[in-house]
Amino acid sequence: MVEIRRYTPADEPGLYDLIRSEGNEWRGCWSRWTASVQAMDRCVVFVAVDAAEVCGYARCIEDPGFGLYVIDFLVAQPRRSPQTKDSPIVAGLVIGGGHPKIS
Repeated sequence: MVEIRRYTPADEPGLYDLIRSEGNEWRGCWSRWTASVQAMDRCVVFVAVDAAEVCGYARCIEDPGFGLYVIDFLVAQPRRSPQTKDSPIVAGLVIGGGHPKIS
């Protein structure tokens, strides 16, 4: 079952692998990884994890009193819905069967 939870430093290797798998589309992120991790430290970050594999990522900016604004959103290519499989910017996605657990 897919679990969506807050990012922790233990997720970093899996998150790097996910972002790196996108190639040049996400080059600005993986080629400057230290800066990317520093940016994540200032944001609200979620990961989707299934069987110890990071299969999704969302980086958000919090606007106190109003909510979260998603600024980065990525789902592993094999997890994308058929309509958006070739697009790294995913609107209609299927992370896994059923409803993911959010913690």
